[in-house]
Amino acid sequence: MTGFLPEPSAVNQPYSVSFTVQSGGATVPGNATVSDGTGATCTATVAAGTCSLTSTSIGGKTISVNYLGTANFAASSGTAGHSVLAATNTAVGTISPEPSLVNQPYTVAFAVTSGARIPSGFVTVSDGNGASCFATITVGQCQLVSTTPGTVTVTASYAGTTSFPPSSGTANHVVIPIGSVATTSAVVAISSEPSAVNQGYSVSYRVAATAGTPTGTVTVSDGNGSACSATVAAGTCTLSSYSAGS
Repeated sequence: MTGFLPEPSAVNQPYSVSFTVQSGGATVPGNATVSDGTGATCTATVAAGTCSLTSTSIGGKTISVNYLGTANFAASSGTAGHSVLAATNTAVGTISPEPSLVNQPYTVAFAVTSGARIPSGFVTVSDGNGASCFATITVGQCQLVSTTPGTVTVTASYAGTTSFPPSSGTANHVVIPIGSVATTSAVVAISSEPSAVNQGYSVSYRVAATAGTPTGTVTVSDGNGSACSATVAAGTCTLSSYSAGS
């Protein structure tokens, strides 16, 4: 037995078993049968030197390779240990905002499960166009910034550990060119209505977009020379009007 790929493997995941059968310097003909001791078997020629097993139960396996022999070459066998782990499942959850704009950060949530057990380790998230981020399973999210417009395939890839095999999941996400997005701004509330001359009053506003989440600065004015500015996220700023009237 010369190796397993992958090592460890997940339950019901095919894995390749490599083997050799030697007899001095002679070329050994015939077939070898490989088994995991719990019902999974595969057969290949000695020349091929590999076949694929699929173990259907978790735990440590004693993998056996049995050469049946020929009229000129005696039968032989060998064993090696292989670990079969409970499968993991990686899924992409909520993507926010959806859609996003080119060069706008968006958050990708993900989850990795393995039956009743709790996996550990890191997940890498990528958009297939060069953008990537990573975080632990416990954190469960990270931020991507896609630099090209279009529909991207967001992939969350769990690297696995010695106790949990790797897995991955995907979801589509739309990235929109900045120039194609329309915005609308609205005043939604004014405190101290009415207010007195030179009295500060708060103006609440909202900026909406046909796609993505707007950022930047909003300026509010009363049309008579008084103005205030704040971020879109703040949603409010304070004016003081210097003349009476509506």
